[in-house]
Amino acid sequence: MLKTTLGNYTIKAQADSLLNEYNTTDNTFIDGIIKIKILGDINGDSVVDMFDFGIFAQNYCTTV
Repeated sequence: MLKTTLGNYTIKAQADSLLNEYNTTDNTFIDGIIKIKILGDINGDSVVDMFDFGIFAQNYCTTV
């Protein structure tokens, strides 16, 4: 099983330079944040408990 540290991570993609490429300013793209948290931790406090279930129960079968 892969162990991941909880927290916020930034997505970054970088392309290698091509032969005779002089302008490499657009070879790096940074965008978006990913938050790694415990499955079922709805409120983001790193604990799965009745508070998470309460949020789930209040919103079950609702629409945006």
